[in-house]
Parts: sequence; structure tokens; C-alpha cells
Amino acid sequence: MVGSGIAGVSAAIEAARLGRKVLLIDGLPVLGGQAVNSIVGTICGMFSNGNDGYQVTYGIAEDIIRDLSATGAIHYRQGVNNIIIYDEVALGRWIEKTIHEAGVDVLLGAVLREVEVRDRRISALNLATRYGDVRVEATGFVDASGDAALVWQAGFPCRVPADGPVFGTQMVVMVGNAFVMANSAAGAISVRPEAAGTASGAMGFLQMGIGSLVSQFGAYLGGHSTTTLPLTSAIFVLSIACASTMVFLVPRRTVVVSEELMEKAEEEESGML
Repeated sequence: MVGSGIAGVSAAIEAARLGRKVLLIDGLPVLGGQAVNSIVGTICGMFSNGNDGYQVTYGIAEDIIRDLSATGAIHYRQGVNNIIIYDEVALGRWIEKTIHEAGVDVLLGAVLREVEVRDRRISALNLATRYGDVRVEATGFVDASGDAALVWQAGFPCRVPADGPVFGTQMVVMVGNAFVMANSAAGAISVRPEAAGTASGAMGFLQMGIGSLVSQFGAYLGGHSTTTLPLTSAIFVLSIACASTMVFLVPRRTVVVSEELMEKAEEEESGML
């Protein structure tokens, strides 16, 4: 199984329960994929939409719901879209425990480098880890990478959309994060180099904390809507507010660098080299 997200985990557990010898591979150092490591926190598609929603998904998902409900790690949100809100840490521990009990072997921190194909079938994988290269042979392979990495590397046909939607407001937020966080950390470090770790930690805390608050606010706005318009509007408004803050409120000053300072910097750089 290539990919230890919820799809790869489900496939690995089901295969192991059927008596197969299973190896679960992932490039991250932990199991769970985005379901555990990306602050998703919601399960969509477990129930149909509407006030009288009924369960439409079973299998491993049902085991997760049963076990996490017993510990209070799951909450239900009913409305137009019926979703489940879960504790990511609890799900991560459930995955680790269940994978271990199923007897699934795990290979983490492994990057897929090459796929060997024989008679139009995958015969082996070549992976790179921090401890050296690993070659895996098997009679069957499952691509649960999320982006068809195994299929693509094997040279098999797969669909790549030429044109698709671009979520502009989300791109604004991502670009804003890239500039604002980098500049903020650099500014703090330039003034107090000994506070580099504190600056990095503080920015990470603010990013995750504000992201969580905005996610809850977005769920409140769009929880009863059948479209993404409320959440998109909220992201757009926040993006404009952040951009306005940077343009109009953040003070700016011009720094003039003399030739003497430039020569001194070059001398210091040459000495360091």
C-alpha cells in the first residue's frame, strides 16, 4: 500500500484481515495522512445530506466512528450537510493501534524513486529512506498516494486535468502567508538574533491558532449552505483585510546603504568564506 492516509489505512487493514501480508508505505514519518496531520477534523460523506440524513458509508469508517464515539472524540453536526467532527490525535492513535493489531508492517519516511514493471504489471518498488535504499517486491500493489504517484511512476495511463478551477481567494491567503510569515520572522531575527526560535514558534502558533478559529467561523457560516459561497466570501474579506493592514498600517522606512558599508560587508563575507 503506497500512502498511509485514510484510504491506504483502510485498504491495509481490510487486506490484513483477509489474511494478506501487507506493507504500508508513506513518505511522512507518521501514519494517517491528511486525516491526521493536516487539521482537517471533519468526515464528509458518511451520511446523506438533509435533515433526515442516513448512513451511506460503512467498512473501516464504521469502526472508526464506533471506537472514537466511545471515548467522546467524535461530534455530529446535522443540517443541510451532515458531517462528523473528530479529534485528530484520537484518530491518529486509533490508526496506529489498529494497524499494529492487524499485523501490518509499516515503512515510513520512504520516498518512491522507481517502479519496476514486468508484463504490464508492477513487480517491485524502489524507495529511498534516510537509512538507505529499499526494494519491495509483492504480488499486488495499491496506489493510495492521493496523486497517482505509483500509477504515474509505472507509466500507466492516468487522467491529468488540463483545466480546472483555481480558488483565487485561497491563493491570496497562501501567498499572504508566504510573505507575511517570512518577513515577520526575518524582522524579529534581525533585531534579536537570539530570539530566532521564539519568533518561529510564535508564528507557527499564530498560524495554527488563527487557522483553527477561521475554520470554525467558516463552518458556522457555511454549515447550512449547499454552496461554498459563504466560506469563499469570508476568505475573500479576510484576505482584503490582511492586505489592507500590510499596505496602510505597517510602517515603512528607507534604508540607505553606503559604499563603505558595502565594502565592509564584502570583506567580512570574504573572511567567512
